[in-house]
Amino acid sequence: MVAPLVMAALSPLVKGLLANGLSLLGNAIVAKGKAAVEEKLGVKLPDEQAQLTPEQLEHLRSLQFDHEEALIELAIKKAQVELEADRIVLENVEGARKMNASIQESAEAAKIAKVAPYVLDFIIISVTLLLAGIIMFHAIPTENREIIYTVFGSLLTMCMTILNFHRGTSAASKNKDDTILEAMKKGN
Repeated sequence: MVAPLVMAALSPLVKGLLANGLSLLGNAIVAKGKAAVEEKLGVKLPDEQAQLTPEQLEHLRSLQFDHEEALIELAIKKAQVELEADRIVLENVEGARKMNASIQESAEAAKIAKVAPYVLDFIIISVTLLLAGIIMFHAIPTENREIIYTVFGSLLTMCMTILNFHRGTSAASKNKDDTILEAMKKGN
């Protein structure tokens, strides 16, 4: 099942394909692009889902069935790329946590090196809460709304990064991380 937020970002064609049970085809378009899938299947796909007639949908179902193995290979390649990206992120987070721990434990580290990251974290979280209060309780001029909302979104992202760094992520996310690490070990 595709998450609603992800579904909203998809093209109308991909949404239509997913809604009509053509998930392998839709996922291949997301992974490799419409042109690559058209070349692989030897068919011209419309730009909009609304342009797909019942006959075209049936033809696409037939093509999906005929090229199922190739479409699955595309999905596997996409998953491998995502797995590698997740591995890199996990290594970066682990490296940053180890570096922070070594600075905090070091007797030679300057006090500013120990305190500055926490001060910066505190400032980011405080500014985010302040901006949230302003957004909720004060009228924002129309000409400034987009920039304020963009800044607020960026600050929320930074806050989540800070919280995930210091507090870790949820148990479900940890289980996912453990599963990814185990899969990477098996793959090597």
